[in-house]
Amino acid sequence: MCGTASGLGGTRRGVVKQIEARFPFLPAGCSMQLDRIAEEHVLGNIRHALRLGEDGLVDDLKGIGHDVSLAAFLDEAGVELEEVDSTAGKTWF
Repeated sequence: MCGTASGLGGTRRGVVKQIEARFPFLPAGCSMQLDRIAEEHVLGNIRHALRLGEDGLVDDLKGIGHDVSLAAFLDEAGVELEEVDSTAGKTWF
C-alpha cells in the first residue's frame, strides 16, 4: 500500500468513499485489493478510529476548505451535527 489516509480522500468520508470505490485514485504503481469481509472490517475500524473529536473535525474542515457552510461540512465530512456540537464549553465559528 502506498500513501497516507490524507492521500486517500482528505476527510473521513473521503477515506471511506475511496475504500468503498476500491481505491480508484491511488498513486501510479500502487494497488490495494480487499475481499468483502476484510473491507467490512477495515471500514468499521476506520469509521470508529476516525471519530477523533475536535482535532479530527478541524482536520476535516481544513481538507474541505475555509468557505464552507455547516450543512456542506457535515455532508462532505460525513459527520453528524451532534459530533460537531459535543465539545462542552467551546463554540465553533
